[in-house]
Amino acid sequence: MSDVSLDEPAPRSVVGIGAYRARAPLLAALQDGFGLAPAATAGFTQSAGICLSCLSPSRYLATAEREANLPARLGEALGAYAAITDQSDLWHYFTLSGPGAFDALSRLVPVEMSPKAFPVGALALTRAGHLNVRLWHVGDHTFELAVARSYADDLRYDLQRLL
Repeated sequence: MSDVSLDEPAPRSVVGIGAYRARAPLLAALQDGFGLAPAATAGFTQSAGICLSCLSPSRYLATAEREANLPARLGEALGAYAAITDQSDLWHYFTLSGPGAFDALSRLVPVEMSPKAFPVGALALTRAGHLNVRLWHVGDHTFELAVARSYADDLRYDLQRLL
């Protein structure tokens, strides 16, 4: 498809956040320290250069430009409320964009790929072919996919077949 492009953005700083008990103190600390109000369901929000994805009611994934101190900054601000894990070397990201991106992804993921069913701001923990991926709808006809780094070549092959 000539109306779809595939890119691989620069490596990011990726941090897992898992609430210890009650979510309320964690959510307050995210809001106060970073201006982030997490989505209540699978989705994401952005502020101050950080993207915060809600994976489940008590699990989040924070990403930012490769910044050596993101895990430390989050650990310092959130350590009393959540486990903080640096996952920067775990994930590989792809960006699929263009007018045909919805159609292309509909051939690869078992998610209803339409602007109404999967609007900008949506996140799905799903499969792409035989791989577990995280899929974000980040902008008009623009999607990001993250896969475990060891499977990046497999997902790249599958995505290139969609082009």
